[in-house]
Amino acid sequence: MEKRKNRINITKIIKYIGNIVMILAIVIIISKIQSYDVDYSIIFSKKNIFSFILITLIYSVTVILGGIPWTNIINALLSCKIQYWETMLIYTKSNVFKYIPGNVFQYVGRNELAVNKNLKHSRVALSTLIDVSWNIFSIILLAILLARKNLFRYVTQQYENFGKEVFIFFVISILVVLLLCLIILKKKRKEIVEILHEVFSIELTKALGKNFLFYIIQGLVNAGLYVAIFSIISGECYSIQSIMSCMGAMLVAFAAGFITPGAPGGVGIREAVSLFLLGTVIGESVILTGIVIMRVLSIVGDIFSFILIWIIEKLRNQRMGEQRNVK
Repeated sequence: MEKRKNRINITKIIKYIGNIVMILAIVIIISKIQSYDVDYSIIFSKKNIFSFILITLIYSVTVILGGIPWTNIINALLSCKIQYWETMLIYTKSNVFKYIPGNVFQYVGRNELAVNKNLKHSRVALSTLIDVSWNIFSIILLAILLARKNLFRYVTQQYENFGKEVFIFFVISILVVLLLCLIILKKKRKEIVEILHEVFSIELTKALGKNFLFYIIQGLVNAGLYVAIFSIISGECYSIQSIMSCMGAMLVAFAAGFITPGAPGGVGIREAVSLFLLGTVIGESVILTGIVIMRVLSIVGDIFSFILIWIIEKLRNQRMGEQRNVK
């Protein structure tokens, strides 16, 4: 009884901390929106407002559904049957935490599920790591497929800018890292094989296969939203080749912003990468304006997703409470 009471107290404390972090995230989000130099007349004009509302709603759907792959991985890792509605609120709330500097709160926040469902924190954290890593890997593959020409141009220019010495140093560094990995693998082969055998079960392999397709579709939708915004701002209809190049570039920019330490929401990184990769396809003013507008719309979409799921969760709990009282 005492142990259960202590667990309830710890759960309450963690939820209070989560609420405080949520308030902090909202304050940071508001300050970011105020700092953006956006011509809001573009968004609220009669001609564009419906299109931008639709883009925000589509983005919100991708956010809400974005927790499905994570839930699949959790069930595969822990051999449990957690329904997606049990992770929706935690996922959408943690998603808002990405605007807090450090790029860690959005992942740490997911471990609230371990407290709520009495799961191992290490396994929930591992599920988050696998989810994020597999997502990035899928997006990078898709980006390379769509923007291979622009990426080749980027790599070539970096080689010309930094010189042969830096390029050789970079290659040697990669080889050294690979060599160290091989040495560790040889010495700890038995332990690593046991961990891999335990973690990468048939169930997890199936989940990763399903998730790969989900990440690809999600990446295409999100990249397509950027193209739609660029088209609305410029008033142009782009060719198929330009659309593919644009989508690929935005996926590269997304991946770069995602993995850059300390950049909340990839601020600054995505703009720089997008400008370089799309400089010959779309005008710089259109790119910068479009990215900033998409930031504002995505922030609104992130908050809307969380509030919507929070309301649904409250109503669901209320209905379940009423049903228990009737019984």
